[in-house]
Amino acid sequence: MPTYPTWDIEAIKDDIGMTVPADEPWLNRRLEGLWASIRKYTARYLCPVGTFVDDWTNTHEERLAFSHPPISVGNSIFLTQFPVLSILKCEIVTTSTMTEIDPATILFDPRTGQLKGTQIGGTPMSMLNSKITYQAGLSDVPLDIYEAMIGILSKLYASRQQAGGMVNGMQTNYARIDDVGIMKFIDPDYGFDAKIASLDPIMGPYIAILDGYKDWRNKIGIAGASQFSIVDVPFKAGAANEHR
Repeated sequence: MPTYPTWDIEAIKDDIGMTVPADEPWLNRRLEGLWASIRKYTARYLCPVGTFVDDWTNTHEERLAFSHPPISVGNSIFLTQFPVLSILKCEIVTTSTMTEIDPATILFDPRTGQLKGTQIGGTPMSMLNSKITYQAGLSDVPLDIYEAMIGILSKLYASRQQAGGMVNGMQTNYARIDDVGIMKFIDPDYGFDAKIASLDPIMGPYIAILDGYKDWRNKIGIAGASQFSIVDVPFKAGAANEHR
């Protein structure tokens, strides 16, 4: 079951102009679906903060350079999720032994999750079958992503409210009642750049914001080389996350 950020529902309802209490279940469903779409598009877990395991112990050593996670100059690898708060455990596995490294001795870039420190027996970490447990993620939804979500939700909610006043999927723009009667309709996606919106039917032009969070590395290399799993995702105690 996916774990989602703790939303400030009242603030979101205020931001999208929702005043009908009965619409709140609809909002909760849209938030879950939208956040799942954002995670899929960015190829990142993003938030909340959680504990993760990147397991490369099944990688064949003789083809490690080809199937290992992205390797950069300096013999380093990147953890799957970032930003990284701390490394909790690091195990190096060979055919017959498992060696645990003191995580405090591992140097890493918190912003990118790049491992660039400890070596075992002169062999760079990027050439070892490792299993690393670490904490990563954002404590709150970034403000620009939140604003993008409000923009998307506002459009979806407006369409929901106006559904009863639509004809063949078209939204009323204006109507004049006289002896003849004139009515003009516009597409409900009016105002969205068609070329951009076509890239994603839900997020439309807001993907321009999400591009700044996309993990382009995550699609590099041979599929299945890294086995990533979520160990535990603790929630913040007390009030909901603040976004405003």
